[in-house]
Amino acid sequence: MNDRLDESKHYDADVIWVDWADKNALDVQDWLTPAKKILRVHAYEAFTDIWGTLNPDAFDVVVFVAEHIKKALEERLGREITNAVICSNYVDLEAMTIAPDKELNHNIAYAGYFSRKKGIGELLMIAESMPDYDFHLAGDPQEIDYLDFFRDRLPANVVIYDWTNDLNQFYSQMSYVINTSLRESFSVSTVEGMLCGCRPIVRNWEGSEALYPAECIYKSIDDIKRMVESNDQAPEYWREQAIARLQLDTVIDRVLNIVHSTTEKDETLPTITVAIVQTRQKYLGTLLNSLRLQDYPIEVRILQNFDKDKTIGKCFNELADNCTTEWILYVGDDDWLADGYIRSVMDAWMRRKEMFPTTVSITTSTTAFDNAGRTSLIAAVSTGFWKADYIRKNRFDEKLIRQVDTEFFQRFVNMATNYATISFVWIAGYFYRQHDSNVSGNKFKEGAITHQEKV
Repeated sequence: MNDRLDESKHYDADVIWVDWADKNALDVQDWLTPAKKILRVHAYEAFTDIWGTLNPDAFDVVVFVAEHIKKALEERLGREITNAVICSNYVDLEAMTIAPDKELNHNIAYAGYFSRKKGIGELLMIAESMPDYDFHLAGDPQEIDYLDFFRDRLPANVVIYDWTNDLNQFYSQMSYVINTSLRESFSVSTVEGMLCGCRPIVRNWEGSEALYPAECIYKSIDDIKRMVESNDQAPEYWREQAIARLQLDTVIDRVLNIVHSTTEKDETLPTITVAIVQTRQKYLGTLLNSLRLQDYPIEVRILQNFDKDKTIGKCFNELADNCTTEWILYVGDDDWLADGYIRSVMDAWMRRKEMFPTTVSITTSTTAFDNAGRTSLIAAVSTGFWKADYIRKNRFDEKLIRQVDTEFFQRFVNMATNYATISFVWIAGYFYRQHDSNVSGNKFKEGAITHQEKV
């Protein structure tokens, strides 16, 4: 994907493969779709700041090209990435071949970008220290501030080539391929050199020992000199090593397996308590009957407050203190829920929970009704669904007489910079009873709560 997802377009895909953990990955992460989402992470992205926003759990599969990159990211995140798989980079085995009658010589090759990240400075110093060998560098500079060094101070045994897509031809005249990076996930150009019969000379970056033969990994220039002086292996040996160690002949099959395999996601349902402050008997039967029609496992807690000796804020806090579930939903004792309402909300949340991991509040649209049967759709109910832990930490205001939930939600909006709320405005299954002369947030004190309505 090269362009931002356009919500006006129709996307008909079974699989979305994002090949870099970048801005495109964020767009896919936040795109609600039945398509299977696959993210591939290379070395560079594992160390960027994008993981403050990008969530591996939002993807069905996260592909790493090497185990050490997966472990490095897990250390940064402080947790295991359970949906991760390892799959080597693909290299065309038929395109990279050993030249006929290839003979050992003193040519050392490098192919790729010339940059500090890739160790261009170290590479030129190695060349300066090995005048009996010729260093052939094919690629493009990524920084321009050192180009005068290339022009005026390049060692005499270094030859610069333009970027080439025909590495098979480039490596045909080389006996060695060198890598001078401090960090790699795989080093494709080094592997391609091995497939062309070149002995690899690889810097001892983290993970290199799992990918390359131990006799090809160096810590010093002296190590490199010993490697080239003791090179007695035929070109075919290095090609066979690359294929066997990295399983290069199985990459396509592994990719197809990742694409076509059925992903079993954790379908553990969020636990939820329906919390009711009871101040009368008149309507509770209707509410309890609606709870039986939820088709979702719930706990029901009723705090009786007939004498109204506790404020509604204190009641809400007590219900949260005694809650043993992840979520809590406050429902007025004169309200009721449409059948399947809680499942509709939780199903919608489950599809988005990895996309919005800091969510502690879920709201929906509300259907208001009166005793004459008149109904109307109003704005999202402010009480809504809450993470119980959040309630216990922040508390409802126990001094307020009315609009306790409204004040709490407004306080949440003003202060909750590290938390989020999500609104499912298309779900309108919360039925809110409007009494004569009653206003929203005032049912505890006026209109609905009268001595006569206790019976």
